[in-house]
Amino acid sequence: DLQIERDYINKVLNKYNLTDIDICSGNLFSYFSKTSCIIGQAATALVESNIAKIPYYIYEPEYIGLRNIDIERSIFKDIPYSLSTKQLEENLSKKKHSFLDREKLIDGQPMNQVLN
Repeated sequence: DLQIERDYINKVLNKYNLTDIDICSGNLFSYFSKTSCIIGQAATALVESNIAKIPYYIYEPEYIGLRNIDIERSIFKDIPYSLSTKQLEENLSKKKHSFLDREKLIDGQPMNQVLN
């Protein structure tokens, strides 16, 4: 249930006195200028936030269907991710965000030549 997840995340944010954080939905790009970090699923949003240089925390609850073995066989295997709210809390408290090397995002021209 989305509301249960929102309530739990708000509880964790309050625990760490992160009261200036909003839980948002909609077009991610419209939030880039207003945010200092993003929590979301392992998706293109991670790439978008990496390009925008905004810390991204992967949160993929196991009940959605992604398991450790799935992540271990993906491009996300060498970066921090959370499959439970406890892992998310730990990664947030240690500031262990998910980061993909910008130079490895594409096969072609180096990203530092394409991006600012």
